[in-house]
Amino acid sequence: MRRLTSLALLGVGLAAAGCGDGGPKLVPVEGRVTLDGKPVKEMLINFHPVGDTYGTGANAMTDADGRFTLMDSRGGDGAYAGEYKVSFYPALGRRQEGDPSTDVVNDGSKGGFPRIYLDADKSPLRTTIPEGGGTAEVILTSSGKDAAVKFQPRGGR
Repeated sequence: MRRLTSLALLGVGLAAAGCGDGGPKLVPVEGRVTLDGKPVKEMLINFHPVGDTYGTGANAMTDADGRFTLMDSRGGDGAYAGEYKVSFYPALGRRQEGDPSTDVVNDGSKGGFPRIYLDADKSPLRTTIPEGGGTAEVILTSSGKDAAVKFQPRGGR
């Protein structure tokens, strides 16, 4: 019984140690999204963690120039360093009327947003947020080919 109590206390101590100041920290991430060279405005950008990446993800809304600043999905500015899948969804606060999904078309040829980027599992966008955070250039194409997320680490390292 004494051994079981000791193991339980050790487990509680280890769990508490993981929740303290020694755990992963949010890092600042800002960026800009373009589609075929034009700013993507009023879209939610979602960073979904992959593998051992800590947390539940981060997201932001793009402004009129396609710029965004990530926020952790549980609150707090930034995201955790690690690997992510990136996807999008039309912002609910858009100025256009009607269902946001009407802005989305299969191939982008009608001026809408390509569906390929809406599902994190199908989106070709993958990236690694560096330890110190940084600036992301999210380059989208109507076809989904040659789409990329390029990071410039903070401090230009």
